[in-house]
Amino acid sequence: MNSKGANVCHFTIRHLPRYFYTHYNILTQKIFYHSSFSFGYQFLLSLAVQFIGFGFAGILRRFVVYSSRTLWPTVMPTIAINKALLGKEKYESGMSRYNFFFLTFFIMFIYNWFPTFILNILNTFNWMTWIKPSNINLANITGSVTGIGINPISSFDWNVLSFNSLLVFPFWSYLTQYLGSILAALIVVAVYYSNYMNCQYLPMFTNSLYTNTGESFKVTKRY
Repeated sequence: MNSKGANVCHFTIRHLPRYFYTHYNILTQKIFYHSSFSFGYQFLLSLAVQFIGFGFAGILRRFVVYSSRTLWPTVMPTIAINKALLGKEKYESGMSRYNFFFLTFFIMFIYNWFPTFILNILNTFNWMTWIKPSNINLANITGSVTGIGINPISSFDWNVLSFNSLLVFPFWSYLTQYLGSILAALIVVAVYYSNYMNCQYLPMFTNSLYTNTGESFKVTKRY
C-alpha cells in the first residue's frame, strides 16, 4: 500500500459518517487487491449505497415506514425530545421538560469527560480482576476487555451502559437478550476450556489479529 493510497483510505474512514459502511468495502479492496481509488469513486459508492437503502424504504414504505410497528419503540426518544424542545406544554408545578433536558445535557456533558478522557478506569470498570491480577481465569470470566465480562458493576460510562438503547426497549426485550447472553457465555466457556480446535492459544475475546503461533499479527509485514 503506497502512501497516497493509505491517505485516501484514511480520509474515507475518518471523514465519512459512521452509517456509510462502504468504508469497510473500500479498505478491504485497498488491502487485498492493492487498487487505487479516487475520492470521487469512494464518495459516489457511498452515496449510491445510501440511495439504494432510501429507494427500498420508499418502495416498501407501506410496510417499513407507514406502519407504526416499524417505528416503535426506537422513534419514541426522538419524539419525546422534539416535544420537549419544540412543543408547547401547559404550566405545571416543578421543572419543565425543556429545562430538565438542558440540565441533564449539562450534567452529562461534564460527566462524560471523566470516563472518556480523564479517568478511563470508569469506562471498563474491571474491579473484580483487581482481586488477583495475575489470574488469567479470573480475567477470562469477569474481565470485559478480553473476557466474557460477568461483572455486576462493569462500567460507569453511559455510552457503554446504553449501548443497546437501555431506556428505549421494553424490559421483556432486554430480558430475552440477557438470557441469550448468559447461554452464549456458558457455551463460550465450555468451548474455550475444553480447548476445542486448540483455541486456547488465543485470548477468549478480542478483535485483534494473531498468527497461528498466537503472536500479534503485523499487518505491515509481508509473510
